[in-house]
Amino acid sequence: MTNRSEEIEETPAADKSKSRRQRTFVSIVILAAVLVVLLWYMNPDNIIVAFSRISNNPYPIVLFFVLFAVAFVFRSLRWHLILGSSTSIRVLFRISLVTWFVNAVTPARLGDVTSIYLFYVEQEIPVTRGLLLVVIDRIMDVLSLLFFFIILLNVVIRASSLGNIAYFFLVFSIVVVLISVLFLSLIVTNPIRLQGMIEKLLGNISSKLTNVLISGIHKSNEELAKLTSEKRKLLLAFLLAFPTWFLECTSTFLVAKALGIELDLATAFVAVMVGFFSMTVPLTIGGFGSFELAIATSLVILHSIDDKTALLIAFLDHVFRQVFVLGAGFVSLGTFRHRIDEIFGKFSLKN
Repeated sequence: MTNRSEEIEETPAADKSKSRRQRTFVSIVILAAVLVVLLWYMNPDNIIVAFSRISNNPYPIVLFFVLFAVAFVFRSLRWHLILGSSTSIRVLFRISLVTWFVNAVTPARLGDVTSIYLFYVEQEIPVTRGLLLVVIDRIMDVLSLLFFFIILLNVVIRASSLGNIAYFFLVFSIVVVLISVLFLSLIVTNPIRLQGMIEKLLGNISSKLTNVLISGIHKSNEELAKLTSEKRKLLLAFLLAFPTWFLECTSTFLVAKALGIELDLATAFVAVMVGFFSMTVPLTIGGFGSFELAIATSLVILHSIDDKTALLIAFLDHVFRQVFVLGAGFVSLGTFRHRIDEIFGKFSLKN
């Protein structure tokens, strides 16, 4: 009787594990197919020639690696300002690298879940507070990135004849920025009012789900108050988002420089920002395919580069990003006392 009971209990776990393996296999197959199509379209010979050019002029790529590393330092400083002086910037820096590493190797971009877990086990940050930090951090990212996008797209529009489509994206970006400003202002200045708005919105959903969600909102009030108590530090953390994204957006420009392709800074920045937006919804592991397509399309439209050259720039941009993230993230993961399987298998969230 006992054996039968154990079999029944193990079946759901076994089914879940099997389903996870199947999803992972499908994701890997899709990634492989995307890479094959990209390599076929760009022509492997062109890629070899590109790497040969970069080997003769590696300094822009070295500079990118340095700037990319500094961007992660800024990210860790932002977290430190929001979480408080009790946290270690060095540990937060390693957590940020592991977060991006996990995003790069998982189809569902589980980096945020990993960061919440590592906040908890490495810095004793309550899970609810870690979750709220991720939300605030994402709002800051979106707001600063769109702010840059609006300014630079306006510069590019004035220097070209893109027509109404570009202005549509410009207006759309402004609307998103205004919504983000409103949401961030409510979080910082009046979390109780925000809670009331969310509860009213949830009133149209089934009562059982509403009760669960509202219960979670109530639990988060105290943690939200702690995170937003020091307005100056919160503002400084937001301002740090601008140099962070500026450093990250240099990639396309520097890759083009390494290849000997002249590309103006504003166009390169707009293109890579569109690439970032394209990875908001994870379609493939590491965002391969959507990132390249977004950047290449932007370069073709904004700079009249031929499609294969634009795709090559975007692909190399992505490859160098992944090389840094996978290398630095893997090393950082090894410095933690918790294995990767604990992050996804054995961790039980505690408030």
